[in-house]
Amino acid sequence: MTTYASLNPYWRQYFAQHEAQGLSLEEVLGDINQLNLKEPGEIDLALCLQMPKLRFIRIWAPGPVVGIENIPLIPQLRELIIGSDSFTQEHLPLIAASPLLNNLVIIQIPFDDLDALNDSPRIKSLSLVGVTALAPEAIARLTKITTLRISKPGSADGLGGFGLSHRI
Repeated sequence: MTTYASLNPYWRQYFAQHEAQGLSLEEVLGDINQLNLKEPGEIDLALCLQMPKLRFIRIWAPGPVVGIENIPLIPQLRELIIGSDSFTQEHLPLIAASPLLNNLVIIQIPFDDLDALNDSPRIKSLSLVGVTALAPEAIARLTKITTLRISKPGSADGLGGFGLSHRI
């Protein structure tokens, strides 16, 4: 049996259950196309590099997120939702560098500038949920975003369904 001691408790249990069903780690990783990372404890995004079908990641983790520099290396990543204090202003250029990422949702992270998103090859849709530190000028500088959604946390659909939404 393989040991997964370096992984957080969620991943240890997840892989152990699949291994008990006779699946190898490579088979399990090869089938994952979306992740919802919300468990307490450290989350290392380096493992995502071994998931060739991964297209969607939601990070709500209350604990530290490491390996953020791996985000632009996840080959099929199309949608990213971030809501963890581990993300800082310095991570936006890394996120923007993701070659296929076209939808980004930022939840309650105190970014004051989003200019790095203008360097993205594909991000066209941006949702800001409870991002209150942004001045209107910072939003106006987003020249490549075609769909912008701004809302308060806790709205009807969890991403602010009754907030301001504007298609540019």
